[in-house]
Amino acid sequence: MPQRFENNKFLRVFLPIYLIVMVLLYSLYLFLEKYRLEQAKERLLQGNLKEQDMILMDQLGKWPMYVEGAFFFIFIVTAVYLMIKYRKNRRHVTFFLVVNGFLFGSIYLLSFGLSRVLAITVGNVYQPIIVPTQFLIFLFIYTLLLRRRERQDRFVRQFDH
Repeated sequence: MPQRFENNKFLRVFLPIYLIVMVLLYSLYLFLEKYRLEQAKERLLQGNLKEQDMILMDQLGKWPMYVEGAFFFIFIVTAVYLMIKYRKNRRHVTFFLVVNGFLFGSIYLLSFGLSRVLAITVGNVYQPIIVPTQFLIFLFIYTLLLRRRERQDRFVRQFDH
């Protein structure tokens, strides 16, 4: 962690906890997705599906979606909170965005290997990061535009004095 963040307890304590929660949610998503696929294969091999099987498969399909939603929700809430809390000091927000960029990039790259190991399609493996990555890109652009505007305002204020 850069030295300028060392004295900030929120980022020093919160960021590792945030990353652990995100990795745990992603791992839970993979576990549920793998379990759902195994159950589907098992039920299909048995032959004719009963109504109970269909209900079970429907429920098993919803759980990965809930975890994916929680993954996105935690990311959004954290990003919005940091954007509000550190609106005067964008370095903290930028650091958070970069850390998430590495997290999502790592998940994306690992998804190719994980899809082979877990026998899950690669799209399903990186599904939880698709929407958060799009929002992350939006936040990067928004942060860059804010920084540019702040620099222009400082430049204009120099000549006003």
